Amino acid sequence: LKLTGNYNNGIHTTKDLKIKYDDEFGGAPTITVTTKNHALKGKNSVAIDGGTLTLTTSEGDGIKSDEDDATELAEGKGYIEITGGKITVNSGDKGIKASNYILIDDSVSVPTLTVVASGDSAKALKADSSIYIYAGTLNLTSKKDDGIHANANVYLEGGTVTVSALDDGVHAD
Repeated sequence: LKLTGNYNNGIHTTKDLKIKYDDEFGGAPTITVTTKNHALKGKNSVAIDGGTLTLTTSEGDGIKSDEDDATELAEGKGYIEITGGKITVNSGDKGIKASNYILIDDSVSVPTLTVVASGDSAKALKADSSIYIYAGTLNLTSKKDDGIHANANVYLEGGTVTVSALDDGVHAD
């Protein structure tokens, strides 16, 4: 699947966005998104457990979940979970941004993430709550700000993480 969005988002849902590994339908998808705004946006959540994703934005975030309803947030919405796949993000703003938490772990496969964030407040990983990294190979670059930034806690409990940042490598409030 190749998508080009010249004016707004590449793939956008108002609920949950799931990119799944599925043996019945040929395994893992290959998705290339080039867009002005956000490449992948699931308002309630984004869950990726496989595939090869190449996401490029000129102004927006690479992957975003931006639930802003207090009730939905209290029920756990607004998260991003990556449990497999090979993901490359080149974003004009934040690489991966969640209004709740970000979880990176393994399931079907060990995830590989390469993220380059280039905007003025561009963080490679940004969560308004916590960030959990349990597995994977992560190469994170922020050309203008923090590499990993959580407004609560950052848990680095596994995987191999390489961070290059203009400001903090890892920042937890």
